[in-house]
Amino acid sequence: MYGLGVPFCQSVDGCPVDNLIPEWNDQVYQGKWREALERLHQTNNFPEFTGRVCPAPCEGACVLGIIEPAVTIKNIENAIVDRGFAEGWIVPRPSVKRSGKTVAVVGSGPAGLAAADQLNQLVTG
Repeated sequence: MYGLGVPFCQSVDGCPVDNLIPEWNDQVYQGKWREALERLHQTNNFPEFTGRVCPAPCEGACVLGIIEPAVTIKNIENAIVDRGFAEGWIVPRPSVKRSGKTVAVVGSGPAGLAAADQLNQLVTG
């Protein structure tokens, strides 16, 4: 069951990584591309490649598609990333401080890479 006011595109049947699609879609509409990229990175560690390989179930869940073509969410997400590269906003994020501890991440798929990225950003010491 969907909560009131939750767009289907960001529901369980819409975006598998829980992107807040209406938020960054609105930011693009307002010309706030950098904010859109920052919002996208809050829910997705690697939109630079996941958005390119995603089959876009969000577009199938878009209720606008009932009466006219659905919002081309995948194209918008890719445009945000392309703009981020072009403007130099997407850069490597090495950890500021290393703890000296090691950890093994098993798996090199999106979940394993996201876990490694999150662990790399932790600052403990």
